[in-house]
Amino acid sequence: MIVAIPLFGSEVSPRFDCAKEFQFIRVEGGKVAARQKVQIGETNPLQRAKLLRDWKVDKLICGGIDGFSTRMLSGLGIHVFPWVAGDAEQALKNFLKNEEERSWPEGAQMEIEKDRSPHGAVLVVGAGVAGLQSALDLANSGFFVYLVEKSAGIGGVMAQLDKTFPTNECSM
Repeated sequence: MIVAIPLFGSEVSPRFDCAKEFQFIRVEGGKVAARQKVQIGETNPLQRAKLLRDWKVDKLICGGIDGFSTRMLSGLGIHVFPWVAGDAEQALKNFLKNEEERSWPEGAQMEIEKDRSPHGAVLVVGAGVAGLQSALDLANSGFFVYLVEKSAGIGGVMAQLDKTFPTNECSM
């Protein structure tokens, strides 16, 4: 298994997309077999994901990471452990300890369940295009969303248009 940690000095970088250095750790039998630090100049999330794929990374331990990067990495088969802060070496030790404590039978899939219960409530006023997208993003982030619209339909001004710019296509 290959584990990657974006670094800020000796700490886990608070932002995945801003880290200038990564540490790649090869783990065999629950122990560190090899490690290498690599300077990263690329800030494009797609290029960062491709780099991690090229390094054959299985797990990413990181601080803050946006939803787009998380989905992209997950699509590449990289399991993301976000919102980790502090000393990178200690984070790796904690990760390995937790991996060791999870004894899974041969062939069983390891799934880490996140708490899916809402961790707050948000009121979104207006069910136009922006309001709908905001409500979806907030709900996907774990908030309970109340969506309020004054008219009987959704879509706002967009629903009133018969043609869209610049192609003049039908908007209905």
